[in-house]
Amino acid sequence: MKKSFSLYRFATALVLLLSPLVVTANESDWAKFLNSPTETTHKTLLQDLKKCKNVTRCKEAPSSEAVVKLVKLVETKNSYAVDVAFLSRHLHLLDGGNLEDVNRALGRLAESDPTLLLSHLKKYRVSGRSFDSTLVMLPLETVDDVGAKRRTMQKRIDSLSTVSDQSLARERDNAILVLKRKLAKLQSENKGTQPDK
Repeated sequence: MKKSFSLYRFATALVLLLSPLVVTANESDWAKFLNSPTETTHKTLLQDLKKCKNVTRCKEAPSSEAVVKLVKLVETKNSYAVDVAFLSRHLHLLDGGNLEDVNRALGRLAESDPTLLLSHLKKYRVSGRSFDSTLVMLPLETVDDVGAKRRTMQKRIDSLSTVSDQSLARERDNAILVLKRKLAKLQSENKGTQPDK
């Protein structure tokens, strides 16, 4: 009994000692990409991420600090960062506030670079609730401002309407439909509560 307990303690100590090495290596791939989002660092990180099945078994899931950096890169319309964000969502590596922050950043692309957004929605075959949440996740500053929510929705609709690439027509039309439904819902729920400015 004493011998097996000692072996257990040794094995536990070994796991605890080696665990930081695994985490550091994975964080390093994220750090390399986030510090220099190039084709090479993108490719390396994608290879690591594609090995993941879900967040509980994936040591490559980003830390909250990494997500903050990823969001900033997405907001600058960095195509490699957008791709990593979509793949991370697709592999269910994000949850809670991290998922919301990434969705919010991706949603802003509907206004700033609708073609980039639509091409990734198509590439990752985003559909259903995930498709909708990407489009309707609004900036935090609109939370208590119904007029700002309406204006943001309309701006996204207008921006998406400018995409003429026929290979993205299905995604564009579906995105516009989702946003129009959300806008109509906002208008019917909040009629007369806050005028648009």
